[in-house]
Amino acid sequence: MRVTVFLVTAILDLAVAIFGFFILLIGLNGFSERQATPTLIFYIIFCLTSLIILSYLGTLVAKAFVEKGWMNKGWAAIVSIFSTSIVTGLLVIVAVFAGFALAAFLRANR
Repeated sequence: MRVTVFLVTAILDLAVAIFGFFILLIGLNGFSERQATPTLIFYIIFCLTSLIILSYLGTLVAKAFVEKGWMNKGWAAIVSIFSTSIVTGLLVIVAVFAGFALAAFLRANR
């Protein structure tokens, strides 16, 4: 169950991060390469780090639900996958806006 939860969560989180990456690319239209490159690097590192951490956290949440007897394995897996994917979606939104702020800061401080 833990491997399945980790892989499904990682795949969903990666899909959300790729969607956010395209939103970031569209938003960085008009910025120079010198201003956009650190923003893209920041976004990629942030999303990969959060993907790994939250996928692992999803396995811990599912394990805790089962051990405490609150849910069976199937429901625990579904709840942990969706909850950690929602948190990842929120973190991607934060990362996109932080990327825009970083690009604007780099543009203002040439």
